[in-house]
Amino acid sequence: MLNLGVVQQDATIYVPVPTRGADGGNVAPSGTITQADFTITYVTAASSTVLTLDASTITWSASLDSIAGKNRVSVDLSNDTDLQNAGGFYELWWESDATVDSITPVECLAVWTLETDTQKALRTFNSAAFITDTVTTTTSNTTTAVNLTDFLDAQAPDNSTTGELWLWQDSTGELEYFRVQSMTSLVATVEAWPAGGALSAAVAASDKLWRVGYVDTNAVAISDDIAAADNLEEFATAVITGSVSGGTPTTSSSGNTDLSGYLDDELIGRTIVFTSGTAAGQAARIVDYTNTNGVVGFTTVITTPVVSDTFVIV
Repeated sequence: MLNLGVVQQDATIYVPVPTRGADGGNVAPSGTITQADFTITYVTAASSTVLTLDASTITWSASLDSIAGKNRVSVDLSNDTDLQNAGGFYELWWESDATVDSITPVECLAVWTLETDTQKALRTFNSAAFITDTVTTTTSNTTTAVNLTDFLDAQAPDNSTTGELWLWQDSTGELEYFRVQSMTSLVATVEAWPAGGALSAAVAASDKLWRVGYVDTNAVAISDDIAAADNLEEFATAVITGSVSGGTPTTSSSGNTDLSGYLDDELIGRTIVFTSGTAAGQAARIVDYTNTNGVVGFTTVITTPVVSDTFVIV
């Protein structure tokens, strides 16, 4: 049995399934192996449930490289909503009606835990997590406009600037980034990020939004949990904020910044994310830092930052 550990949401997993005869030699199963020969069990602390899978979720590949007994099974997690319980634990079982050398196999082939939404957000944003507050959105949105009234009325700052990045989670748990192009009466004209163009769908009233780069300093508890707020505080204090102040910025250098108090090369290995201005939404790994004038060197981005562009380092 393979323990696949934490698996990405919407991934396809691949599990090798060698088949051997009673004498230990490689043999092919008798008959045709199909999805019906496998089951997936969703396990919780209270129960375990054998799932009814959508068609074509599981694929059997036999006699790989023309070698009898060298087989593989693949599971497309994006094909079946029952396989998309974030943080859930799953087991893949082979319960075949076909036989291998006159033996009917019953075997747990693999187990895995599906990554949580927080883990996905970390992974899909260059492992730089400074996504903060959530809000239930208002209605009357389109694929190019999002009404941010509910969120911005309750936050400081109470407006959103051009280039600011937001993370959106729809009712199915899918995550998508969008970038603000302009704001009118707290309604943002937006584009998908980083691809550009319209969003995949209109943001619905039951969806959630996270504002990238801001923490509500009025929060003393999160979900009525003071410890959660303390944990967020610990994280927030590790985030460095700054802005471009002069010099000659390029696609791989910030030019002069207002950073101070850090030794040469002390920030190498961290991630810089531009949060406003011409370079907003871009992220890069830091490869150099010079204390004099606070110059940050990083892997190449597309748009050159300019003076007054802000950033965070995580």
